[in-house]
Amino acid sequence: MSTKQTAPALLAESLPHSTTELVRRCLGGDQPAWQQLVDRYARLVYSCGVRHGLSAPETEELAQEVFTTLAQTLHTIADPERLPGWLMTSARRLAWSASGR
Repeated sequence: MSTKQTAPALLAESLPHSTTELVRRCLGGDQPAWQQLVDRYARLVYSCGVRHGLSAPETEELAQEVFTTLAQTLHTIADPERLPGWLMTSARRLAWSASGR
């Protein structure tokens, strides 16, 4: 029996699995961790814009603003595992503002 692992298995082992670990790495300047964090939560943020009836360009702008704000305030997130809630609250507020509510 071989203990040699395939490239995808090695990659999966090297990637952080928890949001807390991703945030920690992002705070340390790890650009791939930032990209993984954005990739992990982009659908969540986009879905908020879509649910509020925003156009595709408006939804893209909303996502950019949410993730830019996150990048600027990531150090203030007390419990990284609650990040999805923070993202949804931020996206919802921006969507309400964009849709004129």
